[in-house]
Amino acid sequence: MAFLRNLGVARMPLLRGVQQAIRSYTPVLTTDTMNKNMLGVRYEVRGIIPQRAKQIERELKEGVEYPFKNVVFANIGDMHAMGQRPITFARQVLALCIYPDLPDGMFPPDVHARAQRILDSCGGRSIGSYTDSAGMSVVREDVCNYLERRDGRPVAMENLFLIAGASQGIRVLLQFFMNGGVGGGGVCSRRKPPAIMVPVPQYPLYSATLTELGAHRVDYFLDEDRGWRLGVENLYELVEKNRDTYDMVCLVVINPGNPTGGDRLAVLLLVCGS
Repeated sequence: MAFLRNLGVARMPLLRGVQQAIRSYTPVLTTDTMNKNMLGVRYEVRGIIPQRAKQIERELKEGVEYPFKNVVFANIGDMHAMGQRPITFARQVLALCIYPDLPDGMFPPDVHARAQRILDSCGGRSIGSYTDSAGMSVVREDVCNYLERRDGRPVAMENLFLIAGASQGIRVLLQFFMNGGVGGGGVCSRRKPPAIMVPVPQYPLYSATLTELGAHRVDYFLDEDRGWRLGVENLYELVEKNRDTYDMVCLVVINPGNPTGGDRLAVLLLVCGS
């Protein structure tokens, strides 16, 4: 008991020091100290209009009267939320990969064959094992075979990287264009800051990502009277107008459209080449 009492006495100065540190604590991460680029990021697909729609949806469930009975969210392409049924084959393969001990005969033979092929390529035959940095090799092999059948030319698997959706791929690609910054090597190693040409209307992923990266955006407008097609003459004018200020390193073309846009890709390649 005496030892415990002495231990408690010895700890008292330490506890008082901790309490004093807590009282005098100043937050390290605040809006004044954080990355200023992040403060400017806007992702209006999930902005104030969808937030208000969610609020109305909650109020409808609570019995608030509106001149309609339900809310349809058109801000994102959430197909399952709109009633589209999932692909059964993919769900069954995933179920078998996650829980291989499911009884034989529960799913069709082609499902079992695909799941076993995937598991055979995993370390320890576990879907929870780490994969190559570029993605699961068996999936990359199938993607290469598909591209070869579609395009009629071989694809080297070492040049193929799997990503977690299109948004991640866009972010990674834009980061490559920003690599090095002004005078730091890479595609942007010049004295002028890099800029990305983005269509208007545009999907906010591009504007939000460029703001996050601290990159410059040059908007080009689509021709509403021509079905929201791209005016090549407008692109040439913007390139010339901004040539002395920015290095125009990338042209975003959303084809056939998200939400709008699209044109002949051969013509756009000529614009980029200029």
